[in-house]
Amino acid sequence: MIWLSQVEVEEVLTRIKKKEAVIPGTWDPVFKTILMECPNYLSDIIYQVTKIPKEYIEENLVFKNTEYPVDSFDEKKRISDVVVEIKENHIILEMNAHYYEGLMDKNLSYVEKLSSITMKIGAEYPRREKIIEINFDVERNRSFPESEKTIYEFGLYEKEEHFLYSEHITIYHIDLAKIKRKYYNKDKEIDRFEKEMLLLMETDKEVLSELSKGDETMEEAKKKLEDLSNGELFTEYEREQMKEAEERAIKRYELKMAREEGKEEGLEQAHQEKIGMAKKLRNLGLTDQEIMQVTNLSEEEIRD
Repeated sequence: MIWLSQVEVEEVLTRIKKKEAVIPGTWDPVFKTILMECPNYLSDIIYQVTKIPKEYIEENLVFKNTEYPVDSFDEKKRISDVVVEIKENHIILEMNAHYYEGLMDKNLSYVEKLSSITMKIGAEYPRREKIIEINFDVERNRSFPESEKTIYEFGLYEKEEHFLYSEHITIYHIDLAKIKRKYYNKDKEIDRFEKEMLLLMETDKEVLSELSKGDETMEEAKKKLEDLSNGELFTEYEREQMKEAEERAIKRYELKMAREEGKEEGLEQAHQEKIGMAKKLRNLGLTDQEIMQVTNLSEEEIRD
């Protein structure tokens, strides 16, 4: 069965192949490549979010394996986007392309897994090891209240008096959607960090040039985005976008069928209730004409 119409297929392809466009940095393979191959860009993001001195980051940054070992045969592989180590700081950088129920639990599972690994490694000095997770949220995280904040910071705190329990774990969420709205609404001037975040979301080459102009670090990241968009990765991106569009079409179809099925079931239930009412009214001595007026059933339905 073909789920996408020809019009829908053409719309997806037009969006992907639009002139002067690049693959967005929010797509996992591109996100990972940009961070790993543009260390100045990565270092600046980590500094802006965590306030770890930038020189300290640049001198000590080491990329780690992003695939965590499984604890049992049944446990799914856990793979985060990018994991780096900066001396005692173990940092996960995770791109959340969509919001869904269970997202926070998934992100927390990465923190828990990395925490258990580092505690074993740094058993002699366990208190020095810090786990930091930086989440890049493409869609608004509906678990958070509405606010003007673009960066949310979470730690382990006492619930009522809010004093810090441990510095071992810190989780950040960056609201990319809010930053993008701020830029296009032009209601407030965006700062350098927000430009760096827009670099991940924007696909228009002209806008990317405007954002990165005069900034060596961002120009390097922009160049990498353009290079990736001219290679084989673009074909893979195109294929995945078509697959996602097909999945959305299937979900729409299934929802439509469920609604129609539910509607039919509801109509049948209502019909049976009317039949039951007609029987009770007949037992009360009402005529067929009177029953028809009350129930809107036909003469044949009442007689049956």
